[in-house]
Amino acid sequence: MSDNEDAFRNERGSVILYVMMGVVLFAALGYAVTESMRQGDPSQVGAEKAKAMATEILQVSAAIRRAVQNVRIDGCDYMDISFENDHVSGYDHTPSAESGCQIFSGSGGGIPYRIPVEDWLDPAHKATANYQNYIFPDNTCVPGLGDGETDGCASDLDDSNEDLVLVLPFVKKNVCQAVNDRLGITGVDDDPPTDTACSYEDAGNRYQGSFTDGHAIHDSAGLLDGRNAGCYHQLGTAGCNGTDDYYVFYQVLGER
Repeated sequence: MSDNEDAFRNERGSVILYVMMGVVLFAALGYAVTESMRQGDPSQVGAEKAKAMATEILQVSAAIRRAVQNVRIDGCDYMDISFENDHVSGYDHTPSAESGCQIFSGSGGGIPYRIPVEDWLDPAHKATANYQNYIFPDNTCVPGLGDGETDGCASDLDDSNEDLVLVLPFVKKNVCQAVNDRLGITGVDDDPPTDTACSYEDAGNRYQGSFTDGHAIHDSAGLLDGRNAGCYHQLGTAGCNGTDDYYVFYQVLGER
């Protein structure tokens, strides 16, 4: 093989290497630009950060669910359970204080109340009621869980199938999507499942040992039916926390 052929092969190899390096650098630049654009939008975060936040939300809610299950095993009836805490008022009631069925107590559920991390949430709703609060409503059910009818458990006109639920409103959209990705829940048109009716009502409906007939967490496609956790797009009802377009995470703590 001549020196010229060797030189030509070496030159061709160098060109291929430079092209490959260019492709890698271009892809990295594109990713960096995308992440920068997302980070410039306060309602979104980067993809990897959204995944980490979704994991945190699921871990906290799972810990509360376990605490509820533990006090149930210890003999606490649903009507005795209390979510009384030092951060949000309106959840105390006498039976739980006497029976040790308080979830956020060392003698009950044994876990502290953790204020939701503000970075999980869309700051556009910062001035809205219940921003950075967990909600424990007394009037919410999920179709297909417990005695909840698959066609809408809130339509039964009694409180026998309302579930014990944790709700976290105002989650950032791509954090909401990351939660559903973790849980295997699909959306429609790159959006989490949409609920156009108010799925819960907090005003006057904080759980205090009894249930009232109310609302179902139910999207029109039934993507959340039978799911004890998920995230959805609350759209179309201005009565829900005074606004009509935000994302909501929920965790069923006890099915009835």
